[in-house]
Amino acid sequence: MQYSERYLAFMGMAPKRIPHFEYLGCPDAETFITGIDHYEHPRACRQKLAEMYPMLNADIPETDAPKPRPNLQNELTGTNEFACGAQGVLHEPYTNARAIARKHENCFLAGEGDTRILARNNPGEIRAMVGRMIETARITGGYFMRIGNEFTWNTPPEAVKLYLDTCRDLAQR
Repeated sequence: MQYSERYLAFMGMAPKRIPHFEYLGCPDAETFITGIDHYEHPRACRQKLAEMYPMLNADIPETDAPKPRPNLQNELTGTNEFACGAQGVLHEPYTNARAIARKHENCFLAGEGDTRILARNNPGEIRAMVGRMIETARITGGYFMRIGNEFTWNTPPEAVKLYLDTCRDLAQR
């Protein structure tokens, strides 16, 4: 059986061609690259993009119905991604996840946890962080518990365990 390059990479099997794992959230770049206006002809634009860069595995809309062009100047919560059609964001803990959750009903959010809090290894701070994350999860159905700035190599193991244990025990709507 022949597996895709993506599958081989996910399995750590070093495919000869290095696959892409991209979310191209920049419609203006799609327009620039293809010469087809992403908002006026979204299907034609994505078909051309897929022809030019098959490794992106770009989703192609079912119709070529025009899309409204977003006014990105009016997005106040730092979520221009939503104006471009995203369903949610992986974000850093600096992002106001609650504001996003309130503005975009049942969106996907992940990344409110903060490794800096884990680094201090203060149980009260860690439990409070998990509590804040759970409060945000109650606002949006698409919430995932996640440390947004990743676990670093020097994160105290006790802090990681306490975070995971607290999530396991309390992360319920």
